[in-house]
Amino acid sequence: MTKYLAGILTGIFIACAGKYLADKYTDKRRGMEKKRAGDSDLQYVTDKMPELIAEMRDDLTTNPLCREFILFSKRGSYNHNPNKKILSYFFEDHDNLREKVGILENLGFVDDITFNDTHRYCMSEHFAELLRLAI
Repeated sequence: MTKYLAGILTGIFIACAGKYLADKYTDKRRGMEKKRAGDSDLQYVTDKMPELIAEMRDDLTTNPLCREFILFSKRGSYNHNPNKKILSYFFEDHDNLREKVGILENLGFVDDITFNDTHRYCMSEHFAELLRLAI
């Protein structure tokens, strides 16, 4: 009887260890695939909008913790909390700026957080990290 019980317990242990290792390496593979996909998406947007991506990289170099940004005209004015840094990208500097940011949104790099008439977005941490690593 003990022989059978030991055999059953050994089988259960092997099955659990096998499942654990399979899940561990599957998660690792998925993480690597996600990183490669993020890298190729960054290359895609860099090819489509090099000036905007370069400006975002520069902004994150000077403001490494800032994630929010607005789309705005240089002729306008925007009043915001002076204690909170918000990046600005201007329509006059980038043709089709809304459409470019729309592509970033479709790829999951930014989220639209507009709450008034000014287009406001927040960069994902993943996107900020990709930009930081690409410097």
